[in-house]
Amino acid sequence: MIKRIKIVGLGPHVDFRAELDPRGENTVTGPSESGKSFLVEAVLFALYGRSAVGRFRPEAIHDGANRALVELTLDSGLTVRRTMTGSRSTTRTLVLGPEETSHASEAKFAEALGPLGADPEAVATVLVPLAWQELASGNARKLRDLLARVLPSVGQSDIVRSIVEDAGFTLDPGEADLDESQVGARRRDARKLRDESAGRLQLAGERLAALQDATMAAPADLVLDPGLAERVAAWEAYDRASRGVEAAAALKRAAAEWDARRAALGDPPPEPGPDERKEIAASQAAVQMAMQVVQQVSGQHQMLTMQRQMFGAGTDVCPTCQRPGWDQGAVMAVQLDQQIGGLATQVQDANARWQAAQTELNAAMQRHQANEGRRVEHASWKRSVDLLGPRPSPPADAAVPEPPALPRPTEAEAEAVRSFEARMAAVEGMRQRQSHELDAARQAVEVEKARHDGADRDAAKWDALLDAVRKAPSIVAAQQARALGDMGPVTLEFGENPAVTVLIDGRPWWLASRGRQVVADARFRDALRKAMEMPHLPLFVDNVQDVGGQPLPELAGPVVWLHTTDGKGLVVRKKTGKPDTTASN
Repeated sequence: MIKRIKIVGLGPHVDFRAELDPRGENTVTGPSESGKSFLVEAVLFALYGRSAVGRFRPEAIHDGANRALVELTLDSGLTVRRTMTGSRSTTRTLVLGPEETSHASEAKFAEALGPLGADPEAVATVLVPLAWQELASGNARKLRDLLARVLPSVGQSDIVRSIVEDAGFTLDPGEADLDESQVGARRRDARKLRDESAGRLQLAGERLAALQDATMAAPADLVLDPGLAERVAAWEAYDRASRGVEAAAALKRAAAEWDARRAALGDPPPEPGPDERKEIAASQAAVQMAMQVVQQVSGQHQMLTMQRQMFGAGTDVCPTCQRPGWDQGAVMAVQLDQQIGGLATQVQDANARWQAAQTELNAAMQRHQANEGRRVEHASWKRSVDLLGPRPSPPADAAVPEPPALPRPTEAEAEAVRSFEARMAAVEGMRQRQSHELDAARQAVEVEKARHDGADRDAAKWDALLDAVRKAPSIVAAQQARALGDMGPVTLEFGENPAVTVLIDGRPWWLASRGRQVVADARFRDALRKAMEMPHLPLFVDNVQDVGGQPLPELAGPVVWLHTTDGKGLVVRKKTGKPDTTASN
């Protein structure tokens, strides 16, 4: 993959250039502290602006240099170039033929790198020797999650659902797809509801227990002589019966008095007739209308009479210029006489209708006055009857009871009995209220228990789901790990904590010798890059000198063996074993 590497002013390298076999084996030899391992750091710097342990700081710039530059030329023809100054100013450049592009952010640069920038952590795990050891430390979830992310996918939701169903719960749609943080949040909510329901259930139980403990019993001082109670009851019954006889006699007297007063009032006066006010109003309207007709006809008669008087004795003299010889005067005089005669008849008829209407109005008013008198008389009689009220209803004759043979109790004795009965009634009332409160408290306990059981089961379901979400990645990773194939001395075991255990020759990796770790690391990373379908990634194998007499693994694809030897500077050899580049720093 990497055909040429150039490092200027970074780490121990002042100006390092080397040609590599991008698909075969390369060997880099040199003494300690000569910068062999730093080649990996330079590759990470160029691709991601970071080192194997984190972010590159300006202190990584070589003393005396004002900037650091790393340039990787790939066998595809693409050149990846990155520079960094002491002020952390960074340039990111990709060169392909005549085209050169710069990128202002790491996100844009990673996007332009394509598969190399899609998952920097996974690529770095393949590039950096023993980088997986840090991921495998502690609970090893980082290594498990990386494997689950880059290896062929497995249906994790189905595994989660199966684990939860084995625990006796059923998931709702979408719940098997929630991640650990989402499940954890819902689990906290479910536990909070469960704890709240447990608190309500406890309060309901305490209230029920308090009510049960407070059940009222009759006070010890409520004691009564049965004989005294019998005497008081007998004499009270006698007194009630005696008062009943007296009350009946009083009711009879009241009924007789009521009958006498009612008889004195006599029969009701005649009922008043219908109301004449509408009739009076109609008569008044008729009188008014007749008067208007009289006034109208009389006015016309008076006006024509005045016109007739203008002719005087003769009808041939003009009434305006007083000249004789007016031929039309006689005709007009005759016409006026005829009209005056007709209007006189109309005046008589109108006066007659007015007088008839006036007569009818007077008659209606007289009837109204008479009817008002009857109405007042009838209303007065009715008020008198109403004042009597209902007639008393005396009971049938009752015999006068015989007094009890027992001596009459004193008022103090009777009061003692009444007080006892009142207190007993209060106790009984309190018992009934307590009984109702106990029933309500028992029902409240049942309701809260049902709620708590539901909340408890819901919380248990989310516990089971969280457990499944935590277990599922290990199961998924274990299934996906089959894609790694033969890893030589390396085997993986998946669990909960640690999520992944890396074994070398069947034992924990940290118990293996340094040389055995180098061999196992190379086999593991080689299997990982194949499973990731990135066989072109270069595999840097450091500390080759520690392998000792055991053979180095045969690895297909680009490999860079880093070997510490005596001498000065770095020597880079391709597969032929002939030195291609020598650099001293």
